[in-house]
Amino acid sequence: MLSTIALTTAFALLAHSQDTPIPKATEKKIIAANGDLNPFPGVSREKLIKASQAQSLPNTDELEKAWHYYNIFRGTWSPTAPKPDKKELSDFERFSKALKARELPKWAMSNSGSTEPRLKKITLDTSDPDFKKLCQTSETQFVKTLCLVFLTEHELDRPGAYMKASDLLYLLTEQTPFDPDARLLFAKAGVDAKDYDFAFYNARIGLFLSIKPSQNDLEFFCFVGAFTGKDKWPIIQNSIHLLANDETLAQSVISKQAILFGPKARSFTAPTSEWKSKP
Repeated sequence: MLSTIALTTAFALLAHSQDTPIPKATEKKIIAANGDLNPFPGVSREKLIKASQAQSLPNTDELEKAWHYYNIFRGTWSPTAPKPDKKELSDFERFSKALKARELPKWAMSNSGSTEPRLKKITLDTSDPDFKKLCQTSETQFVKTLCLVFLTEHELDRPGAYMKASDLLYLLTEQTPFDPDARLLFAKAGVDAKDYDFAFYNARIGLFLSIKPSQNDLEFFCFVGAFTGKDKWPIIQNSIHLLANDETLAQSVISKQAILFGPKARSFTAPTSEWKSKP
């Protein structure tokens, strides 16, 4: 599903010891000394947040509506899930039909025939003119909205929706590599495709660019991290201490997710029917 990702070559992955001790306090200097999963080596969280803020735009009304549908229909693929509300489903169908009828920007067409190099210069320097080329625009907001529409259809178990979403997410993260929402959506798409290393990589980028990660996002970070190796638990905990905005949240996530890394944990996934037939 997710073939060679051009942006991966632009970011250096970190190499950490897997027996990193868990810090007894949450001071940044202690966390830094023990290691974390920051995918931007040597770049402080403060600089990452500054870059994330500088490239972002407020959500459009359409994007807010797309998030609404994605959240209420999430998990409806499961046979045990409640059936979708008929009115909400009808409203979503009208909304998605109107969006799909609009023309995509040229950069979001994988077969556009453009000879321009797709990968841009990656820089976190907000004063660099090249950084401005990585910022969100009305076009990227529209494409993100469409990604959410296809991901919602994927949750509703619609054939082909996943591939449409992943294709657009790939192009979107090329266009705006520092968009934390796009990265986390791509990570969740990676889990459905059972490409856990790719999912974890994008989750790391998304969370370290997030100004205020939610408990759900931090728990997802643990969930996908467990698939890539249970020996990552110490360094995942370090990262949660760094990313959470308060110690209560960090401890809540760690205590709840520790079971995923215990001796009785077993790996499992529940892909929709679109992926059940795939290896």
